[in-house]
Amino acid sequence: MSGLYNYIIPQLALLITTNIVFLAYLLKTRPYINHINLVFMVLFILASIAIEVFGIYFYQTDASTFASQKTATGYPFVIALCVVLILLLLWSLWRVVWEISFLIGKFKKTQLYLEFADHDYVG
Repeated sequence: MSGLYNYIIPQLALLITTNIVFLAYLLKTRPYINHINLVFMVLFILASIAIEVFGIYFYQTDASTFASQKTATGYPFVIALCVVLILLLLWSLWRVVWEISFLIGKFKKTQLYLEFADHDYVG
């Protein structure tokens, strides 16, 4: 990517290609692991692809359109994308809390915790 520092469109095309390959990998190899996690991961990748395609569109129309035309075209897209990304952020925060509570629950069942931290344990 550092060789393409001044070439924005090839960088975005490589990012789009990488995201499409990753999306195909997720849908092919991981469809039954955890459905809700897969849905949010697919939404995140599709949002990334949408951002990159939108970047290519705006970079190519840079000289032919005015800033007000770009703003009018991009405003609904930006609002929709912000809503999707906020939902993904909330989902990610919930997953962190859930994973930490799961790990704490698992740790409380270990011998180390039972021996040194649980005062009611007789063993």
